[in-house]
Amino acid sequence: MRKDQGLFLAAGVVLGIVAGLVFGYVLFGGGGTAAPAQAAQAAPQGASPGMGGGGGQAGGSPSFEELRARLQKDPSDVPALVALGDFLLQQQAVPEAISHYERALAGDPGNAQIMGRVAVAYRAARQPQKALEMAMKVLDTDRNDAQAAALVFDVALHGAGDLDAAARALAEFQRRAPGAPVAGQMQADLETTRKIVQDGKAKPDDFDAQSKAGNFYYDTGQWALSEAAYRRALVVNPLAAGVITDLGFVVSQQGRGPEALQLFERALSANPQQWQAALNATVIALDMKDTASAKRWLETLKKVKPDDQNIPHLQERLAQAGG
Repeated sequence: MRKDQGLFLAAGVVLGIVAGLVFGYVLFGGGGTAAPAQAAQAAPQGASPGMGGGGGQAGGSPSFEELRARLQKDPSDVPALVALGDFLLQQQAVPEAISHYERALAGDPGNAQIMGRVAVAYRAARQPQKALEMAMKVLDTDRNDAQAAALVFDVALHGAGDLDAAARALAEFQRRAPGAPVAGQMQADLETTRKIVQDGKAKPDDFDAQSKAGNFYYDTGQWALSEAAYRRALVVNPLAAGVITDLGFVVSQQGRGPEALQLFERALSANPQQWQAALNATVIALDMKDTASAKRWLETLKKVKPDDQNIPHLQERLAQAGG
């Protein structure tokens, strides 16, 4: 079962994956001790990066208010745009971070570090193809930095699901950083993913193979392929509540909200404790402006998981919608 079951958090679901990669490895040269794959596996999707929102910043860096003041004085202040973009990305304000990074890049078009930030922000916004295109520009701009190749590898494999692009990025990383231990970990991650895709094609009647394939396509936003794999898995085990829930999410991402709500009903029938289904159903009903349904689903969520941290936000949304 996938871990990012709160749709209203969709813009930030990959921040847990990319935050360490951007701020510690790719852009600031954190020593290369952890592979991009390890960063992805260590942080559950949908998790907050756990960064506070205080006014001042460590190390004497300008505060949020100081950065805003600088930009009011000079809207083209590239360092201020970048710093404010970093702050916004850490706070999961992804569209705003993208806007600041893009403005910074317009002021300094050849800056590979800003390009890298744009790529990561696109990835956080579930725009994997744009992320991959920008990451490739980083690779072309700096033809010696191995970290640029690592960024492309991560975006290609974990963002766009493009295994061929990931393989090329890995080869380029090995050329730029010959003998780097992390390359072996990256290779293993690529091979694991290849096997998941191959098994998904070769074993249509294998529940585990289809579930894993569906998860891969889910994580990379390939909704139609994910739906097909999940449906094959459910032929084998129709009562797999987690897979039913994931299928509901995938269906909702293809604009089929009412069908998704039916799938969440099915998931809760299979497992009355399947709180993720109630959470997603509440959000989808709110997005559909069906306040009566949203209210019913929110009550279900409260019963199944009364301590869910999303409940206050959902209550606020429901109240704003007049429910």
